[in-house]
Amino acid sequence: MSLSLCFGHYHYQCLGTTTENFHKESKQAKANWKCPNCKSIEKKGDSTPVRQENPSTVVCSPSTLSGVSDSYMDELKLYIEAKLQETTATILAEVKQQIILENKSIHEDFEQLKVKLNYLSSQFEGINKKVSENTKVIETLQAENRALWSHLNALDQRSRSCNIEIQCVPEFKPENLLTTIKQLGKVTSREIKDTEIVDVHRVQKLDQQSSRPRSIAVKLISPRVRDELLASVRRFNQANPR
Repeated sequence: MSLSLCFGHYHYQCLGTTTENFHKESKQAKANWKCPNCKSIEKKGDSTPVRQENPSTVVCSPSTLSGVSDSYMDELKLYIEAKLQETTATILAEVKQQIILENKSIHEDFEQLKVKLNYLSSQFEGINKKVSENTKVIETLQAENRALWSHLNALDQRSRSCNIEIQCVPEFKPENLLTTIKQLGKVTSREIKDTEIVDVHRVQKLDQQSSRPRSIAVKLISPRVRDELLASVRRFNQANPR
């Protein structure tokens, strides 16, 4: 509100009124209306209006500030609340967007981790399958190995059952062990054919300093031939005691 008497400027609210109420006043009331400063001067007896130093300045005395209407305060409150709501909504939207981006990044990382875990799981299953297969192969080989050892022991026992060892037979450099064995069979009344002798040889002495001649190892064709030869030797020894 601009005053023509003192050239002062006031807010309607600072003067305890509103724009609508002021414009509803009659022309006479508006003409006789005076600001608080003019009324104060009039009470002191000085009728000369006081010009404001700065006409463009809106003057609101402390006494008039208390007359601010409740509607103005309500409007200010609503304005502040609206601004707060707008700011809060903006902040919440930004936080929400940031959370969405973070969740998206976490989801992508989780999916990558899931792919890697699935790959490792498949690799582990493949390794586990190979280990199981290799374990079965090893068990099969161990069983075959035991069977082979058993068979080898049986063959060795059977092979030994065809062998005889002859000790204390004088050793000569030009000797024919095959003839010697055949002569032994002839003396003991169990003649031995060449086909019944598989192998014959002298055995290396364990004690090289011993004066005893090396033993003769004879491998015959079958245990039956061996047993017949041993029986004939026992009969000869019984019949010819020392």
